Amino acid sequence: MSIHKYLNIFSKLLSIRTLTQITSQRIILPFYHTISDKRLPHISNLYPLKSKKQFIDDIDFLCKHFTPVSIDELKSIIYNNEPVSKPVFHLTFDDGLKELYTEIAPVLVERGIPATIFVNTDFIDNKGLFYRYKVSLLIELLEKNNQHFAEMSNILQSSNDKLPDIKKGLLSLNWNETTKIDQIAELINLDFNEYLERNQPYLLTSQLNELIAKGFTIGSHSLNHPFFKDIGIDEQKHQISDSFKFIDSMFH
Repeated sequence: MSIHKYLNIFSKLLSIRTLTQITSQRIILPFYHTISDKRLPHISNLYPLKSKKQFIDDIDFLCKHFTPVSIDELKSIIYNNEPVSKPVFHLTFDDGLKELYTEIAPVLVERGIPATIFVNTDFIDNKGLFYRYKVSLLIELLEKNNQHFAEMSNILQSSNDKLPDIKKGLLSLNWNETTKIDQIAELINLDFNEYLERNQPYLLTSQLNELIAKGFTIGSHSLNHPFFKDIGIDEQKHQISDSFKFIDSMFH
């Protein structure tokens, strides 16, 4: 049995209060992407989604054991080494997906819980799509269409042309290989722009401004979501600096 499994069993025997005392961990930063009660084709082939009820249960649990704080309060606690009478948490959400506006924000506003939304600035207003979400859409369509596997295998430089191998190859692609994703999409007539227009998976500028007015904070999650381990230092700097400049100019 792995040490992770042992720790998981051990932790279940202890209360949250005891765990925080043992670990001296007074700050936790839970993060989500989104929640949904229905299947989201651009995500569901990458990782499981929590339902709205599961999210509310999470929030109820967190509020029972921790105090929610804003990003400014969190900064003050950390940099001023302020003591906290009760452990605190700050929620964050990656990718800037529309359910933040339609499903998540109403739950948090009702409970007075602040949160930070980390957006990919190239995707605001549905002007682009994360390459991993493109992969999920490809897999969604391939489950229903068994054509062109040989051509896909050639694009992926794979020796196998069976669906499990094609899916594995797609999931292994990184930001630098987006061209391969787009080639396969063209091969099977999958139009990412049409999906963006029809489904609007990302937040709009107007929605972000509303969320800011309600007390949410906005942060950078890069321009278009490369994993930084896959890109060089110059591209990392570009992704960081230009996304922050955009956020500063658009949202002050």
